[in-house]
Amino acid sequence: MSDEKIIDFDQAKQPHVFGRKDEKLKNMKSAFKAAREKAGLNSKSSRHTSRGKKKKR
Repeated sequence: MSDEKIIDFDQAKQPHVFGRKDEKLKNMKSAFKAAREKAGLNSKSSRHTSRGKKKKR
């Protein structure tokens, strides 16, 4: 039997699986972004990047 007619189903379904995962991820990201905006949280301005200085003993 020639190798031209052999189909590897795992390899053939990979693009479809990744496409569905990417779409799901995109939907989750937009849902989290909308929820944060609704709650009044802005991802960059509400974070504190520095800690307070500790007292020296």
